[in-house]
Amino acid sequence: KGIAVSLLNLGLVHSKLGQVDSALVYFQRSLEIKRNLKNSNKLIPSTLSQLGEMYMILGDYTRSEKLLQESFELRIKNDDAIGVAVSANQLANSYLGQNRLLEALNHLKIAEEFIEKTDALNEKKRNQEFYMAYYEKIKNWQEALKYSKLLMVTNDSILNKEKVVVTERASIEYEVERIKYELTTQKVINAQSEELLQISRIRIYWLIVSLLLTVIAVIILVRSYQLKKKLADEKEAGE
Repeated sequence: KGIAVSLLNLGLVHSKLGQVDSALVYFQRSLEIKRNLKNSNKLIPSTLSQLGEMYMILGDYTRSEKLLQESFELRIKNDDAIGVAVSANQLANSYLGQNRLLEALNHLKIAEEFIEKTDALNEKKRNQEFYMAYYEKIKNWQEALKYSKLLMVTNDSILNKEKVVVTERASIEYEVERIKYELTTQKVINAQSEELLQISRIRIYWLIVSLLLTVIAVIILVRSYQLKKKLADEKEAGE
């Protein structure tokens, strides 16, 4: 499964670079592995979609439609609302490319229905773009203008959402840095406190030693004085 995911990711990179043939190779290898795994019906729809997109770019609508249709049906079966919207949009785009306008409209409506359930803004944007293309093809300029305006609103919503995400990310990063700073400062304070405590311990130690030496010195002096006095008293008594 991990290898299949890695192959899919490699295909996506080549797709982003416009290297369609290389992307196809990696997507196909990923699909072959996924078809032999457990729960393959849940694993393969995304790969089928990517392969369908690549063949659509190459103008092979027959192969593209077959892959996208399989993906669409599996996503319905898997109850994947966003996935259904994605596949329906892809099929609508494919039908638009072939001028199969009635089928395109039907799938645009399906995509729109599932988008409303999920509020997936990026798919909503694609759906409105395809609607606009559909109405341009049938020369219904009023409806095309309507979807052009809706598309502007959706783009603003996406932009605002991205701004919120960026702001939240910046806030989180600031909070993380603040906590790191506080922890670092606390470590410094703890280190300084430990150093001061160690110095205090050393001072107490030497104070105790000094007191003991003083006591010993006093005892020695007292004993010495007593001994001298005793010897002096004995000498005086002998005389």
